[in-house]
Amino acid sequence: MLMGTVQDNFEIRAVLAEQLKKVNHKIVHQWSLRLVDHVNSVYTREIPGDTRLTDLLAQPKSADASVAALAIARSLEDKPAAQAVAQATGFALNPADSHENALTAADYAAKAIGLADPAKVMQERAWQLAQLAKLIAKQREKALKAHKH
Repeated sequence: MLMGTVQDNFEIRAVLAEQLKKVNHKIVHQWSLRLVDHVNSVYTREIPGDTRLTDLLAQPKSADASVAALAIARSLEDKPAAQAVAQATGFALNPADSHENALTAADYAAKAIGLADPAKVMQERAWQLAQLAKLIAKQREKALKAHKH
């Protein structure tokens, strides 16, 4: 899959989409926030000292925070990797907690990594999938423990 000027892996993205359908909104929320936290260094490298996204991530998810992050993204047309991080943050902070918003956040996170270093897109997608698998395993473990008690 082509994301702007970044070559993505459709197979891993399809697995992510399928796995996201199987998890609850809490997992979706945790995963999408991990994604943007993971790529925030791309933003801070391009815009040192700018804490706007970090400040938004410190707040609860809200429509206002999502809109603010997307407004930041629109202001960064001259810094495409930072713009992709801001877009990822905007979708991750969307209070709807939809699986589609999380997948879109993942797409923008992969794009940010790819714009910073095209060779690392596959590594980023694998990391995203591994993080989702860890959260799913943790969810199953909690469910098993609750069932035993």
